[in-house]
Amino acid sequence: MRKLIYASSNIGYGHVSRDVAVGMVLDEMGIKPVFVGGKSIRKFVENYGFRFIEYYGEPLLTIVGGKVVGVSLWYLRYWLRYRRGFKWFKKLHKELNMELVVSDEDFIVLGNAQKLNIPTVLITDQLDIAFAKTKVARFFEERVHKWMQEKILSSLKVIVPSFRPEMDYPSNNVVYVGPIVRDVKRNRDDIRKELNIADYEKLIVITGGGSNLGKHIVSKIIDEVSLLRGDYKFFVVGEFSNKVGHDDRFIVRNFVKDLHEYIAASDLVISLAGKSTIDEALVYGTPIIAIPIKNHFEQEYNATKLGFSYEDLYNIRNLVERMAGKRREPLANDGKKKAAKEIIDVLNMI
Repeated sequence: MRKLIYASSNIGYGHVSRDVAVGMVLDEMGIKPVFVGGKSIRKFVENYGFRFIEYYGEPLLTIVGGKVVGVSLWYLRYWLRYRRGFKWFKKLHKELNMELVVSDEDFIVLGNAQKLNIPTVLITDQLDIAFAKTKVARFFEERVHKWMQEKILSSLKVIVPSFRPEMDYPSNNVVYVGPIVRDVKRNRDDIRKELNIADYEKLIVITGGGSNLGKHIVSKIIDEVSLLRGDYKFFVVGEFSNKVGHDDRFIVRNFVKDLHEYIAASDLVISLAGKSTIDEALVYGTPIIAIPIKNHFEQEYNATKLGFSYEDLYNIRNLVERMAGKRREPLANDGKKKAAKEIIDVLNMI
Protein backbone atom coordinates (compact mmCIF):
# COMPACT_ATOMS: atom_id res chain seq x y z
CA MET A 1 0.00 0.00 0.00
CA ARG A 2 1.21 3.49 -0.86
CA LYS A 3 2.50 5.43 2.17
CA LEU A 4 0.61 8.70 2.46
CA ILE A 5 0.70 11.00 5.49
CA TYR A 6 -2.18 13.46 5.87
CA ALA A 7 -1.45 16.39 8.19
CA SER A 8 -4.52 18.31 9.30
CA SER A 9 -4.56 21.70 11.02
CA ASN A 10 -5.70 21.37 14.62
CA ILE A 11 -7.36 24.81 14.68
CA GLY A 12 -11.00 23.78 15.15
CA TYR A 13 -12.67 20.96 13.22
CA GLY A 14 -13.06 22.74 9.89
CA HIS A 15 -9.90 21.43 8.28
CA VAL A 16 -10.11 17.91 9.63
CA SER A 17 -13.78 17.50 8.67
CA ARG A 18 -12.97 18.00 4.99
CA ASP A 19 -9.78 15.96 5.35
CA VAL A 20 -11.61 12.84 6.52
CA ALA A 21 -13.98 13.35 3.56
CA VAL A 22 -11.01 13.18 1.19
CA GLY A 23 -9.46 10.39 3.28
CA MET A 24 -12.57 8.23 2.92
CA VAL A 25 -12.47 8.62 -0.87
CA LEU A 26 -8.76 7.71 -0.91
CA ASP A 27 -9.56 4.68 1.26
CA GLU A 28 -12.19 3.55 -1.26
CA MET A 29 -9.50 3.85 -3.95
CA GLY A 30 -7.14 1.55 -2.02
CA ILE A 31 -5.00 4.17 -0.26
CA LYS A 32 -5.60 4.60 3.48
CA PRO A 33 -3.82 7.72 4.75
CA VAL A 34 -2.24 7.99 8.19
CA PHE A 35 -3.30 11.25 9.83
CA VAL A 36 -0.99 13.55 11.79
CA GLY A 37 -2.05 16.49 13.96
CA GLY A 38 -2.59 18.06 17.35
CA LYS A 39 -4.35 16.38 20.26
CA SER A 40 -7.61 18.27 19.78
CA ILE A 41 -8.48 16.46 16.52
CA ARG A 42 -7.44 12.91 17.53
CA LYS A 43 -10.94 11.83 18.61
CA PHE A 44 -12.49 13.21 15.43
CA VAL A 45 -10.09 11.35 13.12
CA GLU A 46 -10.16 8.06 15.01
CA ASN A 47 -13.99 8.09 14.95
CA TYR A 48 -13.68 7.65 11.20
CA GLY A 49 -11.38 4.64 11.53
CA PHE A 50 -8.08 6.24 10.54
CA ARG A 51 -4.76 5.82 12.32
CA PHE A 52 -3.73 9.04 14.02
CA ILE A 53 -0.23 10.14 15.06
CA GLU A 54 -0.31 12.94 17.59
CA TYR A 55 2.22 15.74 17.91
CA TYR A 56 2.15 19.11 19.68
CA GLY A 57 0.42 20.77 16.71
CA GLU A 58 0.03 24.37 15.67
CA PRO A 59 -0.31 27.21 18.21
CA LEU A 60 -3.76 28.74 18.42
CA LEU A 61 -4.47 32.40 17.85
CA THR A 62 -5.28 34.42 20.97
CA ILE A 63 -8.87 35.69 20.96
CA VAL A 64 -10.05 38.23 23.54
CA GLY A 65 -13.66 39.40 23.45
CA GLY A 66 -14.20 37.95 19.98
CA LYS A 67 -11.14 39.74 18.56
CA VAL A 68 -7.72 38.46 17.40
CA VAL A 69 -4.88 39.88 19.50
CA GLY A 70 -1.16 39.18 19.90
CA VAL A 71 -0.46 38.36 16.25
CA SER A 72 3.30 39.00 16.55
CA LEU A 73 3.58 36.52 19.41
CA TRP A 74 1.55 33.96 17.45
CA TYR A 75 3.91 34.23 14.48
CA LEU A 76 6.89 33.78 16.80
CA ARG A 77 5.34 30.76 18.50
CA TYR A 78 4.52 29.20 15.12
CA TRP A 79 8.08 29.66 13.90
CA LEU A 80 9.55 28.14 17.05
CA ARG A 81 7.25 25.11 16.76
CA TYR A 82 8.25 24.73 13.12
CA ARG A 83 11.94 24.73 14.03
CA ARG A 84 11.33 22.39 16.95
CA GLY A 85 9.44 19.95 14.72
CA PHE A 86 12.29 19.01 12.40
CA LYS A 87 13.86 16.31 14.60
CA TRP A 88 10.45 14.81 15.39
CA PHE A 89 9.42 14.77 11.74
CA LYS A 90 12.74 13.30 10.61
CA LYS A 91 12.27 10.47 13.11
CA LEU A 92 8.69 9.94 11.91
CA HIS A 93 9.84 9.76 8.30
CA LYS A 94 12.46 7.17 9.22
CA GLU A 95 9.71 5.09 10.83
CA LEU A 96 7.10 5.45 8.08
CA ASN A 97 9.20 6.06 4.94
CA MET A 98 6.60 8.49 3.56
CA GLU A 99 6.02 8.67 -0.18
CA LEU A 100 3.82 11.75 -0.04
CA VAL A 101 2.73 14.28 2.57
CA VAL A 102 -0.65 15.98 2.17
CA SER A 103 -1.06 18.99 4.44
CA ASP A 104 -4.24 20.92 5.07
CA GLU A 105 -2.72 24.20 6.26
CA ASP A 106 -0.37 22.51 8.74
CA PHE A 107 2.70 24.42 7.62
CA ILE A 108 4.83 22.88 10.39
CA VAL A 109 4.53 19.44 8.79
CA LEU A 110 4.55 20.82 5.24
CA GLY A 111 7.73 22.83 5.75
CA ASN A 112 9.62 20.01 7.45
CA ALA A 113 8.56 17.51 4.79
CA GLN A 114 9.95 19.81 2.13
CA LYS A 115 13.19 20.15 4.12
CA LEU A 116 13.55 16.38 3.81
CA ASN A 117 12.67 16.50 0.09
CA ILE A 118 9.46 14.52 0.60
CA PRO A 119 6.91 15.32 -2.12
CA THR A 120 4.04 17.44 -0.79
CA VAL A 121 0.48 18.43 -1.64
CA LEU A 122 -1.03 21.45 0.10
CA ILE A 123 -4.76 21.96 0.73
CA THR A 124 -5.55 25.55 1.64
CA ASP A 125 -8.36 28.12 1.59
CA GLN A 126 -6.02 31.09 1.44
CA LEU A 127 -2.95 31.70 -0.68
CA ASP A 128 -2.03 34.81 1.29
CA ILE A 129 -1.99 35.98 4.91
CA ALA A 130 -3.10 39.30 6.42
CA PHE A 131 -3.53 39.20 10.21
CA ALA A 132 -1.16 42.08 11.00
CA LYS A 133 -2.61 45.35 12.31
CA THR A 134 0.52 46.87 13.87
CA LYS A 135 3.97 47.80 12.57
CA VAL A 136 5.64 45.03 14.60
CA ALA A 137 3.13 42.43 13.41
CA ARG A 138 3.63 43.53 9.81
CA PHE A 139 7.40 43.06 10.23
CA PHE A 140 6.84 39.42 11.16
CA GLU A 141 4.07 38.90 8.62
CA GLU A 142 6.18 40.02 5.67
CA ARG A 143 8.68 37.27 6.50
CA VAL A 144 5.96 34.69 7.14
CA HIS A 145 4.33 35.62 3.82
CA LYS A 146 7.59 35.07 1.93
CA TRP A 147 8.15 31.72 3.67
CA MET A 148 4.55 30.67 3.02
CA GLN A 149 4.84 31.49 -0.69
CA GLU A 150 7.99 29.35 -0.89
CA LYS A 151 6.07 26.41 0.62
CA ILE A 152 3.19 26.91 -1.83
CA LEU A 153 5.46 27.02 -4.85
CA SER A 154 7.46 24.01 -3.62
CA SER A 155 4.35 21.82 -3.36
CA LEU A 156 3.72 19.53 -6.32
CA LYS A 157 0.04 20.44 -6.14
CA VAL A 158 -1.97 23.06 -4.25
CA ILE A 159 -5.64 22.13 -3.87
CA VAL A 160 -8.02 25.00 -3.11
CA PRO A 161 -11.51 23.92 -1.91
CA SER A 162 -13.23 26.81 -3.71
CA PHE A 163 -14.56 27.60 -7.13
CA ARG A 164 -12.06 29.29 -9.43
CA PRO A 165 -11.95 33.05 -8.73
CA GLU A 166 -11.85 35.77 -11.36
CA MET A 167 -8.23 36.55 -10.42
CA ASP A 168 -6.34 33.24 -10.39
CA TYR A 169 -3.17 32.55 -8.40
CA PRO A 170 -0.19 32.90 -10.79
CA SER A 171 1.16 29.36 -10.50
CA ASN A 172 0.52 26.21 -12.53
CA ASN A 173 0.46 23.96 -9.46
CA VAL A 174 -2.79 25.45 -8.09
CA VAL A 175 -6.08 23.67 -8.78
CA TYR A 176 -9.60 24.64 -7.65
CA VAL A 177 -11.91 21.72 -6.81
CA GLY A 178 -14.91 23.42 -5.22
CA PRO A 179 -16.17 22.86 -1.65
CA ILE A 180 -14.99 19.71 0.12
CA VAL A 181 -17.64 18.32 2.48
CA ARG A 182 -18.72 14.93 3.81
CA ASP A 183 -21.66 12.94 2.47
CA VAL A 184 -24.89 12.94 4.47
CA LYS A 185 -26.02 9.44 5.48
CA ARG A 186 -29.13 10.27 7.53
CA ASN A 187 -32.09 12.21 6.22
CA ARG A 188 -33.74 15.28 7.71
CA ASP A 189 -36.62 13.33 9.26
CA ASP A 190 -34.26 10.96 11.11
CA ILE A 191 -32.31 13.85 12.63
CA ARG A 192 -35.44 15.73 13.71
CA LYS A 193 -36.89 12.55 15.24
CA GLU A 194 -33.65 11.96 17.19
CA LEU A 195 -33.80 15.49 18.60
CA ASN A 196 -37.56 15.32 19.21
CA ILE A 197 -38.25 18.30 16.92
CA ALA A 198 -41.94 18.77 16.10
CA ASP A 199 -43.00 19.35 12.49
CA TYR A 200 -43.97 22.96 13.21
CA GLU A 201 -40.64 23.80 14.95
CA LYS A 202 -37.63 25.29 13.23
CA LEU A 203 -34.28 23.67 14.04
CA ILE A 204 -31.35 26.08 14.37
CA VAL A 205 -27.79 24.78 14.71
CA ILE A 206 -25.34 26.99 16.65
CA THR A 207 -21.67 26.07 16.47
CA GLY A 208 -18.30 27.65 17.20
CA GLY A 209 -16.35 25.39 14.85
CA GLY A 210 -14.84 22.89 17.30
CA SER A 211 -12.46 25.12 19.25
CA ASN A 212 -12.71 27.68 22.06
CA LEU A 213 -11.69 30.50 19.73
CA GLY A 214 -15.30 31.49 19.18
CA LYS A 215 -16.55 31.02 22.75
CA HIS A 216 -17.28 34.72 23.26
CA ILE A 217 -19.21 34.95 19.99
CA VAL A 218 -21.23 31.78 20.56
CA SER A 219 -22.09 32.91 24.10
CA LYS A 220 -23.39 36.20 22.73
CA ILE A 221 -25.39 34.36 20.05
CA ILE A 222 -27.02 32.20 22.74
CA ASP A 223 -27.90 35.34 24.74
CA GLU A 224 -29.54 36.86 21.68
CA VAL A 225 -31.54 33.87 20.42
CA SER A 226 -32.79 33.04 23.93
CA LEU A 227 -34.85 36.25 23.68
CA LEU A 228 -36.63 35.08 20.53
CA ARG A 229 -40.28 34.13 20.65
CA GLY A 230 -41.60 31.52 18.28
CA ASP A 231 -41.36 27.83 17.48
CA TYR A 232 -37.58 27.43 17.54
CA LYS A 233 -35.34 24.65 18.82
CA PHE A 234 -31.60 25.36 19.17
CA PHE A 235 -28.98 22.63 18.74
CA VAL A 236 -25.78 24.01 20.31
CA VAL A 237 -22.42 22.29 19.84
CA GLY A 238 -19.76 23.03 22.45
CA GLU A 239 -19.40 23.35 26.21
CA PHE A 240 -22.36 25.67 26.81
CA SER A 241 -24.61 23.65 29.16
CA ASN A 242 -24.20 26.21 31.95
CA LYS A 243 -24.99 29.02 29.52
CA VAL A 244 -28.44 27.78 28.47
CA GLY A 245 -29.63 26.84 31.96
CA HIS A 246 -33.02 25.12 32.05
CA ASP A 247 -34.38 26.51 28.78
CA ASP A 248 -35.78 23.37 27.12
CA ARG A 249 -35.57 24.94 23.67
CA PHE A 250 -31.80 24.32 23.79
CA ILE A 251 -30.15 20.95 23.11
CA VAL A 252 -26.42 21.07 23.98
CA ARG A 253 -23.75 18.54 23.01
CA ASN A 254 -20.07 19.01 23.73
CA PHE A 255 -18.93 17.02 20.69
CA VAL A 256 -20.74 15.76 17.59
CA LYS A 257 -18.91 13.55 15.10
CA ASP A 258 -21.35 14.11 12.26
CA LEU A 259 -22.29 17.75 12.78
CA HIS A 260 -22.64 18.13 9.01
CA GLU A 261 -25.74 15.90 9.10
CA TYR A 262 -27.40 18.23 11.62
CA ILE A 263 -26.45 21.20 9.46
CA ALA A 264 -28.06 19.50 6.46
CA ALA A 265 -31.23 18.79 8.45
CA SER A 266 -31.57 22.23 10.04
CA ASP A 267 -33.57 25.28 9.04
CA LEU A 268 -30.68 27.64 9.79
CA VAL A 269 -27.05 27.53 10.92
CA ILE A 270 -25.45 30.25 13.04
CA SER A 271 -21.68 29.88 13.25
CA LEU A 272 -18.31 31.53 13.04
CA ALA A 273 -17.27 32.38 9.49
CA GLY A 274 -14.99 29.38 9.02
CA LYS A 275 -14.98 28.14 5.46
CA SER A 276 -15.81 24.48 6.12
CA THR A 277 -19.06 25.21 7.99
CA ILE A 278 -20.03 27.73 5.31
CA ASP A 279 -19.26 25.18 2.60
CA GLU A 280 -21.37 22.53 4.33
CA ALA A 281 -24.33 24.90 4.56
CA LEU A 282 -23.97 25.96 0.92
CA VAL A 283 -23.64 22.42 -0.42
CA TYR A 284 -26.60 21.12 1.61
CA GLY A 285 -28.79 24.15 0.83
CA THR A 286 -29.11 25.33 4.43
CA PRO A 287 -29.24 29.09 5.14
CA ILE A 288 -26.36 30.34 7.30
CA ILE A 289 -25.51 33.36 9.43
CA ALA A 290 -21.71 33.59 9.60
CA ILE A 291 -20.17 35.86 12.25
CA PRO A 292 -16.41 36.39 11.88
CA ILE A 293 -13.87 36.70 14.66
CA LYS A 294 -12.86 40.36 14.54
CA ASN A 295 -9.48 40.99 12.86
CA HIS A 296 -9.40 37.40 11.56
CA PHE A 297 -8.77 38.26 7.92
CA GLU A 298 -9.93 34.91 6.50
CA GLN A 299 -13.18 34.82 8.46
CA GLU A 300 -13.92 38.47 7.71
CA TYR A 301 -13.40 37.74 4.00
CA ASN A 302 -15.71 34.70 4.15
CA ALA A 303 -18.39 36.64 6.03
CA THR A 304 -18.23 39.63 3.68
CA LYS A 305 -18.86 37.38 0.67
CA LEU A 306 -22.12 36.31 2.34
CA GLY A 307 -23.04 39.85 3.39
CA PHE A 308 -22.20 39.55 7.11
CA SER A 309 -19.81 41.26 9.52
CA TYR A 310 -18.87 41.09 13.19
CA GLU A 311 -21.46 43.79 13.92
CA ASP A 312 -24.23 41.36 12.89
CA LEU A 313 -23.62 39.70 16.25
CA TYR A 314 -25.95 42.42 17.56
CA ASN A 315 -28.56 41.80 14.87
CA ILE A 316 -28.94 38.05 15.31
CA ARG A 317 -32.61 38.02 16.25
CA ASN A 318 -33.68 39.96 13.17
CA LEU A 319 -31.53 37.76 10.95
CA VAL A 320 -32.97 34.56 12.44
CA GLU A 321 -36.55 35.70 11.95
CA ARG A 322 -35.78 36.65 8.35
CA MET A 323 -33.67 33.64 7.31
CA ALA A 324 -34.86 30.56 9.22
CA GLY A 325 -36.38 28.03 6.82
CA LYS A 326 -35.27 29.84 3.64
CA ARG A 327 -33.46 26.84 2.17
CA ARG A 328 -31.72 26.92 -1.23
CA GLU A 329 -31.01 24.33 -3.90
CA PRO A 330 -28.10 22.07 -2.84
CA LEU A 331 -24.81 22.21 -4.75
CA ALA A 332 -22.94 19.29 -6.29
CA ASN A 333 -20.88 17.51 -3.63
CA ASP A 334 -17.92 16.35 -5.71
CA GLY A 335 -15.03 18.44 -4.33
CA LYS A 336 -13.69 15.58 -2.21
CA LYS A 337 -13.53 13.24 -5.22
CA LYS A 338 -11.73 15.87 -7.30
CA ALA A 339 -9.24 16.47 -4.45
CA ALA A 340 -8.61 12.73 -4.04
CA LYS A 341 -8.01 12.39 -7.78
CA GLU A 342 -5.44 15.20 -7.68
CA ILE A 343 -3.64 13.44 -4.80
CA ILE A 344 -3.67 10.10 -6.66
CA ASP A 345 -2.28 11.79 -9.77
CA VAL A 346 0.64 13.15 -7.73
CA LEU A 347 1.26 9.73 -6.18
CA ASN A 348 1.34 8.14 -9.62
CA MET A 349 3.74 10.81 -10.82
CA ILE A 350 6.42 10.40 -8.11
